[in-house]
Amino acid sequence: METLKDTPEKLSALAEERFSKTFGNDNTKVTTIAPASVILLGDHTHYNDGNILTCSVDRYFCIVLGFSKDEKIYVLTDSSDHPVVIDHMTDHFDNLKFPFNRILQLVQFLKENYNLPNGFVCSTASNIPGGLGLGSTSAFNCAFLNAMNRLFKLNIDENEIIDLIFRAERNFIGKIANKALITASLKSNTGKIINYDFRANKIDEYNFDDEKFELIIIDTGIENLKNVLCKERIEECEVGVKGLRLYIWGIRNLRDVNIDFLEKHVHMLPKRIYSRCFYNVSEKIRVEKALQYLSAGEFENFARLLFESHYGLAADYEISSDELDFIVEQAKKIEGVKGCKLISCSPKLLSVAIIEKSKKENAIEIIKESYKEKFHSELIIYNLKTSDGYYNYSENNFVESN
Repeated sequence: METLKDTPEKLSALAEERFSKTFGNDNTKVTTIAPASVILLGDHTHYNDGNILTCSVDRYFCIVLGFSKDEKIYVLTDSSDHPVVIDHMTDHFDNLKFPFNRILQLVQFLKENYNLPNGFVCSTASNIPGGLGLGSTSAFNCAFLNAMNRLFKLNIDENEIIDLIFRAERNFIGKIANKALITASLKSNTGKIINYDFRANKIDEYNFDDEKFELIIIDTGIENLKNVLCKERIEECEVGVKGLRLYIWGIRNLRDVNIDFLEKHVHMLPKRIYSRCFYNVSEKIRVEKALQYLSAGEFENFARLLFESHYGLAADYEISSDELDFIVEQAKKIEGVKGCKLISCSPKLLSVAIIEKSKKENAIEIIKESYKEKFHSELIIYNLKTSDGYYNYSENNFVESN
């Protein structure tokens, strides 16, 4: 069933309508839209110079910006009837919630190097599933900062936009922040998977077989109580690297460690630390294998690696749950589901799956029924397609910006 927000055009129309009703007609207003991004493989390898495979999906944040008559910031979200007023001279982002905290932080960064002669008014709208986490935040940041760039004619290039967003996210979530999700929201192309190589600081594109397969997000609706553990895993890997440096000179981080060396030194590290390192090194190898499969056009072999990634995140990183493990185990038995894994660092318990289009409806029904029988709760399923990166919106037509 179609909704008011099920396409970028409808989402933008809704955001612009609410903007006009609240702030009046403004011929100078700008509208931008950016997609959510999802990590397929490589979770938690970025702080060890790893590779992350991401893509953007057809769920979006839309931002409409116009000038205000004073230096304050007025933000109308699609969940409120009245705008929130932000005073960048007196308010502090630590006291604000999303998205207001991101807005204030990015504005303060912009004021360090650019002239913002006055404040602005803002209307937001989104159809991104609640709880998606970092992929949702990246979409908002990309849409907002590009709108600021256009409204105030700042002429900021794409790389600086990525760096500004990354700096902001580091302030809020520390080393969990990574440029892969930001880059995907900005630069993705439909039918493509981006490989972000953190050591080389470069990206490559690979084909997502979107004629035969698509993505689904499986939402339990349950709060992710283990989300806070993601930051601990960074510290544990750092401890492991320091221990391994006693036995091999010159390693910068776990990207420089091979699995044979790690297994030879299993007794030299505390079991918990070893497990974190083992996941990280194993995931590095999985991504390398995934890139070989994608290069060879072996998409189903690539997709199956999502199952292995989940098992590593569950057993070695210990950031899964009974619900997510059950979903993945059931998915592995169902015809048409080629890969499934948890979405890490999300405020909700979510999984992402690659599924054969022709068998999707039956597969989803089986997953929902088996989950309800086990946990007496309903799953919410979001059907997704790969998407282009952010767009400007002008005269009722999307204009690709990258």
